[in-house]
Amino acid sequence: MNSLAVVILIIVSSAILVGINLWLLWYTKLIYEISVRIFNVSERLLEETIVVKDETIIIRKDTRVIKNESTRVRELTETNTDLNRLNAAQKQNKKLTGKDRIVIPDEDAAG
Repeated sequence: MNSLAVVILIIVSSAILVGINLWLLWYTKLIYEISVRIFNVSERLLEETIVVKDETIIIRKDTRVIKNESTRVRELTETNTDLNRLNAAQKQNKKLTGKDRIVIPDEDAAG
């Protein structure tokens, strides 16, 4: 009888160990699947980060172009203002007689 009890005990303990191993295998598979999902999300985030970086570089370049164009527009506006003042002074000069004085607007007073 003792040998039968030992055999039954060995069979039961083996079945329990197989069950534990199967549970550990399932748990390991679950962890692996979660890790793969995390890796895929990380990969997509990296791709999006690269796209955002590229777009940021483009925006910076566009901002520089806009800044340069704004500077150019400001310079042209100042030149146009100076030309308008000169034209106004020339028109006024044509209307003057010998007794009249030529008055050129002072930039500091006009500003």
